[in-house]
Amino acid sequence: MSKNAEVRCTIDYGTARPLAVLASSNKGLEGPPGIGFALCDRTALASATGNSPSLCLDLAAQSAAFDATGQWRFTPPVQVVAATVEALRDEGGAAARLARYRANMETLQAGMSALGFAPLLGPEIQSPIIASFTADRIPGFEFQHLYDGLAANGLLIYPGKASGRQTFRIGCIGQLHPKDITDLLRAISRGLTASSADSRSGATRHRICPNSSCASTSCCSAASRTF
Repeated sequence: MSKNAEVRCTIDYGTARPLAVLASSNKGLEGPPGIGFALCDRTALASATGNSPSLCLDLAAQSAAFDATGQWRFTPPVQVVAATVEALRDEGGAAARLARYRANMETLQAGMSALGFAPLLGPEIQSPIIASFTADRIPGFEFQHLYDGLAANGLLIYPGKASGRQTFRIGCIGQLHPKDITDLLRAISRGLTASSADSRSGATRHRICPNSSCASTSCCSAASRTF
């Protein structure tokens, strides 16, 4: 779903042979939601003729229609198709977008490491799409405090985790640039400092602005950014 077109995905067909891979026009393609597409094994697709309980989601019938007429079976979302084509061309193509994602990830990894967070995955398997971090080395760290403080100032990160360990995730895709990542890191740093001070004083504070001159309640008027 979140892959960029230039991120190669290697599948070991000796242990897993997928018959279909599904994705959509948003996420890594950065187009609007509204188009789903499938890369299918043609033999498996042909053998599935007549199996679908859905009229509009019948992949075998749609594939047959494309082969016979080159047309969608039903009225397509023309504006979504056009916008997705433009999204694929934007920035100079997938390679340029991937370079931006990698720059985002490099900025994120370096900054989070400097703050004491450890990446869940090693660099040999980490993609430039999204990263998970642990806070095992940060005494008294409370994710909810950090999340609430960031969210209060329009910096939104994933509120959940993808493993049984105490981890959290930050994404690098979408309309994000290294400056956005730097703003997030600055806000996280201020949040850790505020959390440490609060734990000593017993106070509760939830506003964490990336602007170092912010008076904690007077700034923070920018539009939300999702990581």
